[in-house]
Amino acid sequence: DGELYKLTRSAIYHVNGSLGAVYLWLNYIVHLPFSDTVENGYIWGPWNNTDTDPLSRLEYRFVMVEKSDDTFDFSLEIRLINDDDGEWQEYVFGNVKPTDRPHKGIGTMEIDFDAVHELDSAHPSRHHGRVVYAFDVREVEPTLSEPNTVTVDFHDFWNESEDEDEPDVINAQYTYERYENLAGKFEFVAAGDITGPDEEPDGQDELLTVQSRWTESGEGVASASISGGSLDEMEVKSYTLTECWADADDLFYMTYDHAAVTYTNGLPPLEETGCGEAGHCPSF
Repeated sequence: DGELYKLTRSAIYHVNGSLGAVYLWLNYIVHLPFSDTVENGYIWGPWNNTDTDPLSRLEYRFVMVEKSDDTFDFSLEIRLINDDDGEWQEYVFGNVKPTDRPHKGIGTMEIDFDAVHELDSAHPSRHHGRVVYAFDVREVEPTLSEPNTVTVDFHDFWNESEDEDEPDVINAQYTYERYENLAGKFEFVAAGDITGPDEEPDGQDELLTVQSRWTESGEGVASASISGGSLDEMEVKSYTLTECWADADDLFYMTYDHAAVTYTNGLPPLEETGCGEAGHCPSF
């Protein structure tokens, strides 16, 4: 298995899976009896987690309001426990247009992890920053010209780690497209301090772009490219890694592994093929 194959698979699993998990949880809430009403909508809660976390400082409520265009605004809101006069702050919120098919719809969702930490500095969540989703999961099966899509913007997003004094802050865009028969595309574009002249971070942000595409059988090709930042000082235009994989006996294996460095000073590209040939990559 190639590293880009595993990165693509992991990213789709975690990002799309997180979106699905949140909506399953919200769907569970709206099937419970509501506790109050607002204009054109309902309120569930408030509730807290003191049964499992007796030192929790937050309480939650969920609000859903029907709009004139047959969509629904929703918000999972938080405030300090016992602060009856305190304003509710949005934690997870967005808009959705459901369909008559389970788990299908079009909408947006934003998660503001910073809102939790501002109210409860000891909250166990390790996530910080904001994550903004937009999705179009059609009520009909996707086609080659009209895929299901998920796009995600990460804004100053980072995870706490006991092993890192300075965590990596991510500002990135994620795009996923699913076509008929499970064929698809994936792209991840991020700015970050990836490398410097000594192959160590040096305070300058490079641009990382990862693109993958696969057929209905799962065979695919992926490329990762780094450009800008410290590479400009080294007269390097880009460093690109390309991988292809194929299916044999229900197990994917690498068919092509190629690295290339292109320069801005007129020097010819520096290329190295680890295995296979470009002709072994699937065609689209």
